[in-house]
Amino acid sequence: MLKNAAGLLIIIAFFSGCKCKEKDDKETQSASDFEQGQQISEDISNMADAAAFGAVKFKTKPGFSIDDELLSTCANVTRDTLNGADPDTIIIDFGTSNCLCADNRNRRGIITIIHFGDKFTSGSYRSIFFSNFFVNDNKIEGTHTITANGKNGSGNWNWTVTGQNMKITNAKGKFHTWNSARLRELIEGGSTLYYRDDDVLKITGSASGNNSNGKNYSATIISPIIKEAGCQWIVKGTVQIVPDNKPMRTLDFGTGSCDNKATVTIDGNIYNITLN
Repeated sequence: MLKNAAGLLIIIAFFSGCKCKEKDDKETQSASDFEQGQQISEDISNMADAAAFGAVKFKTKPGFSIDDELLSTCANVTRDTLNGADPDTIIIDFGTSNCLCADNRNRRGIITIIHFGDKFTSGSYRSIFFSNFFVNDNKIEGTHTITANGKNGSGNWNWTVTGQNMKITNAKGKFHTWNSARLRELIEGGSTLYYRDDDVLKITGSASGNNSNGKNYSATIISPIIKEAGCQWIVKGTVQIVPDNKPMRTLDFGTGSCDNKATVTIDGNIYNITLN
């Protein structure tokens, strides 16, 4: 009987181990949602620049304004300057139908910017709001604020970027929400302030949110995110992400290649994800 009992315990332990193996942690939704939020943050910041400062100052190359690159010909930009002083209101209206923009993303709806001061003047800010605004049929909501800090100790221009009550809802009705605080530093291109084609940004900071599966998470950038003007995706950087009741996982954007690939490492296992 003792031998039989011992054998039964071994069998139970074996199948219990198999059951645990089947339940390997493969949750990458928090990482994907964080990345989508970061991408939206960059797009919004760049569009705000384009609308606030216009083709007279911002150009990506001779003859092509940033308005053409980011806002496209179907975006109608208007500025309320009736009060004759800052702050003023800028409206970007993409219309009610999808417009395919130069970055191959469809946009529609309205972005409203409350704008004060020049982008490179410490203390200036842009507060950005959305009205039925969609990117690739994902609805964007919340408040996005960019505050200029001037130059830092390294001589680089930098900005504090916050996202408050941000929300992205996809075409099927699934959504994720987040709040974030990031530092956006211009590490290359600072000598040509109103040309963006040579800009390289270093981004640090953190976020917390509720992913598309309804699970809370926190995220901290541990190796700076690098965003180049010539690439629509993040090219470098790592982020530690901790979903509720799960171990930390690492989102890695790679070592500098311009592609839409990233990896998420969980308990030593590596999973591939596609960037938005």
